[in-house]
Amino acid sequence: MADLLDIANAIINTDIVMPNSGPTISGWQMDEVKVQVIADSLPIRIMLPPGADGGSAVQNWEAVTYQYATVTWRLTELMLYQSIARGGGPKNIWSYLTQYIHQYIATFSAMANRKPAGALIVGFEPQAAVLEWPRDSRNQFHGVQMTVLVQENIC
Repeated sequence: MADLLDIANAIINTDIVMPNSGPTISGWQMDEVKVQVIADSLPIRIMLPPGADGGSAVQNWEAVTYQYATVTWRLTELMLYQSIARGGGPKNIWSYLTQYIHQYIATFSAMANRKPAGALIVGFEPQAAVLEWPRDSRNQFHGVQMTVLVQENIC
């Protein structure tokens, strides 16, 4: 059994390397999150606290035996790619965001990366969108909200 924070840190500490000499996208752990993102740090990944996406932190829970259960956690991170200047309007970056989603899933689908901190990644829920960070700040970014489903046996 791993600590949920260890699982989240193992995920966010895995850099996503974009192909064709693209950037390596690293991230902030939950305890490193800043309320303001400066342009020089973009693109950046931000691991949110469990449940911060508005949903439950638990996708599924099932008792296996009297002493053990299997839980599927929902861990959500944001990848902020590019700030949307006020009045600047949308830019054609959807192909980049789609490529990021592909690279993210490929990175974590590799056998060595499917078991962060002893848990098992069982699914992904990506969403390319205009994201606001921090919430209610009116600071908008093109980016990806990625929810990673991680299964763990607990006692």
